[in-house]
Amino acid sequence: MLCDSISANNTSQCVHFYRTTSVANGPVSCITFIEMLEYCNRLSDAEGLQRAYTIIGESFEWNRNTNGYRLPTEAEWEYFARAGDTNNTYNGYYDGKNPSPVLDDIAWYLYNTSTPPSYLPENAKPSPVGQKRPNAWGLYDVLGNVNEVVMDALSDYTDEPQTDPYVPHNPLRVSLRGGSFLNVGDEITLSGRGTVKPLSRKHWTSGFRVMRNN
Repeated sequence: MLCDSISANNTSQCVHFYRTTSVANGPVSCITFIEMLEYCNRLSDAEGLQRAYTIIGESFEWNRNTNGYRLPTEAEWEYFARAGDTNNTYNGYYDGKNPSPVLDDIAWYLYNTSTPPSYLPENAKPSPVGQKRPNAWGLYDVLGNVNEVVMDALSDYTDEPQTDPYVPHNPLRVSLRGGSFLNVGDEITLSGRGTVKPLSRKHWTSGFRVMRNN
């Protein structure tokens, strides 16, 4: 896999506060925000593309006009996650009742990654990627498994319409989308939002998805 040559490991492994988890072919987690950007740059280098980020220590500059790999903005994430769907999932309406047949078909969440009847979070863990049904644009795991970090800082939505909005990154308000294997309820919907402050290698429920400009 390309991931092997870029990061030397395609196994999701993390020392959590109560155990170590290792999932072959699992989503990458336990990685800092800057490390995500560094991965994007290395992937761009490997394909002969322009780097999207200039990284200096724990700071970075983002050149939005390059063709290299990068993290999506929050608006971009919701656009491709929905793939034209107007429900709160891309498999119909999730009413918050669990276990949910709506979520079971498309997402890894607390009620299919932990053990019944208690469904304790300590029994849950990430799952191999690409096992659930993708959205209409062929994207897997946009809901559940691990939260997806986006470029924006978490902030309140405005009432004014915007084009390609972006809220500059704030390490104390990292925005998360899609929910994780530990989530239920609103966080595991297409409009759900979460945050982590700051993102560190201890966060085994947060990962990332890359994209690039044409």
